[in-house]
Amino acid sequence: MGDVLFLAWGCALIVYDLRFKRLPNYLTLPAAALSLCWFSLAGLLWIGLYVLVAWFSRAGSVGGGDLKLALPLGMVTAHAAGLPGVALAMMGAALSTVLWGIITRDRAPAHGPGMLFAAALVVFFSPNTV
Repeated sequence: MGDVLFLAWGCALIVYDLRFKRLPNYLTLPAAALSLCWFSLAGLLWIGLYVLVAWFSRAGSVGGGDLKLALPLGMVTAHAAGLPGVALAMMGAALSTVLWGIITRDRAPAHGPGMLFAAALVVFFSPNTV
């Protein structure tokens, strides 16, 4: 049942982000709050690095929706695969977003779909969840 909910939530976020290049609060905030049930210090890596990137880079490079999405995805990937899983999901998210931008010739592609896709791959292929 959890897989179906994650899939539905992820699809809604992907469609919304691709269409509007925004991640809505009504989908990200409840997930961020719920993810704290699986709190892990390793899960804070994702949001922590995104906060640093947002702080030290130009305005608009990391959106608030990406920050709010990084918390639940970091917690879920840390719960499933630990710190290496979080790092792998972060690298996969960056790579898939860059590739999507090249394919679509979009200089500022939506990052949420890449984050969700990479996290889903890590979780579904983790030794703890297979």
